[in-house]
Amino acid sequence: IYPNVSDRVVICGRKKLPTIGLSVIRRNPHGPFAAEAISRLTEVADLLMCLLAKHADIILHRPNLALALTSLPEVERCIVASETLPRRETEVCARILYGISSIGIALDLGISEESIKTYRKRAYERLRIGSERELLKWYLALWGSFQRGAYRADSTIPIDRAPSSISR
Repeated sequence: IYPNVSDRVVICGRKKLPTIGLSVIRRNPHGPFAAEAISRLTEVADLLMCLLAKHADIILHRPNLALALTSLPEVERCIVASETLPRRETEVCARILYGISSIGIALDLGISEESIKTYRKRAYERLRIGSERELLKWYLALWGSFQRGAYRADSTIPIDRAPSSISR
């Protein structure tokens, strides 16, 4: 994987949940790490492990933003949960956010394109917005708060003060 590696230092932190490791690689022509460089890594090892644990927590527990706009049922479920719009306005806005054209929405819902325009106009008035861009901003804010409600805010990876180990 690393054909020109001259030295490698692995910093490992044993936390309550995961074991975290960071591999620091030195490439040729620099040669192996000096004792001074390893000493500096030792001094910042705890900080590096805390940062990596926080990063892992964010990555493992963040809501899946791709789901926010790629699943029509998810979009509708989120808008319905807000109790902001009537059913037809919710259906129309969800399909706008999903990327369906007015004609496509009309065909999907079995109503005229003029009705779609009317529902969109009413929804925009209720939401006090004026464009699809503002609808998207409103929805993403709504989806984020909707996800935080289902997301456990107290589910962080515990960071203890046990010293990290460095191996070579």
